[in-house]
Amino acid sequence: MTILQALDRYYDRMAARGEAEAPGFSREKIGFCLRLAPDGAVVEVRDLHETAGRKRQPRLVDVPAAVKRTAGILPNRLWDKTAYVLGRTAGPGRRTAEEHAAFKALHRDLLAGTDDPGLLALARFLESWNPAAFDAAPFAPEMLDANLVFELAGEHAYLHERPAARRLLAGGPSAEAAGQVCLVTGRPAAPLRLHPTIKGVEGAQSSGAALVSFNKDAFTSYGKVQGDNAPVSAEAGFRYGAALNRMLDRASRNRLRRPLGDATVAFWADTSATVGEDAARAAEDTFASWFDPAPGPAPDRDAAEAALIR
Repeated sequence: MTILQALDRYYDRMAARGEAEAPGFSREKIGFCLRLAPDGAVVEVRDLHETAGRKRQPRLVDVPAAVKRTAGILPNRLWDKTAYVLGRTAGPGRRTAEEHAAFKALHRDLLAGTDDPGLLALARFLESWNPAAFDAAPFAPEMLDANLVFELAGEHAYLHERPAARRLLAGGPSAEAAGQVCLVTGRPAAPLRLHPTIKGVEGAQSSGAALVSFNKDAFTSYGKVQGDNAPVSAEAGFRYGAALNRMLDRASRNRLRRPLGDATVAFWADTSATVGEDAARAAEDTFASWFDPAPGPAPDRDAAEAALIR
């Protein structure tokens, strides 16, 4: 079994425990929620930050899967940072106007014809919004460059969670198999062009790193480019990416709280015909306890760490 197959298998167990997002979604750091009136006016800005120790952290929220940005302008669906949503940023903002225009254009097409009150409120907000309005209440400078989601005033669910939004998000075109076989599942499927971004890796960019990537000609073969070099279906790519990202969350019980040397370590115990979920979880807890920095004696921690580094 390859590492990607093991992660794909672990996704099912995490999803059964409610610890992994549904297909088509990703867990992102969201700072604020804009509450919209039916006419699109912003009636409240809700701060979603949570206190962890002495620090305030953005809340992790399941949102429509984040696009993978490199150099281009690509908006997310039903959420994004302030440059895209509001046309405002704390930096120089050389592309802010174009980013905001792209967000509006995407949602003009996505929301065309909807009769859902929440989605109509978002469409009306984008039609009427002027970036200069950010300089007045209820907006504040600390919002700049944070990720934003939306709610309809008087309700307690994000717009992207509404059934009508779920139907829109699921309505994209499906890719044909194109003669390729997924290396994870062994089933015919069109390969991902870009593999999922993995976050929480020490030393990597804050936007994340790719577990599988081909960014130089020397890494390719037989004229294949990008994902064609390691054909993995969109479904399998989502599943292994979601499983690994959840294990690398800051509060995860499946990552070591301090790196081993310069390595970030995620771990899990596999199940089998003879080892069930409870036994696997107990094994994970035992392994984690060797490295838990909580107060108290841990005589085997340094020896175990040294053995793993070797």
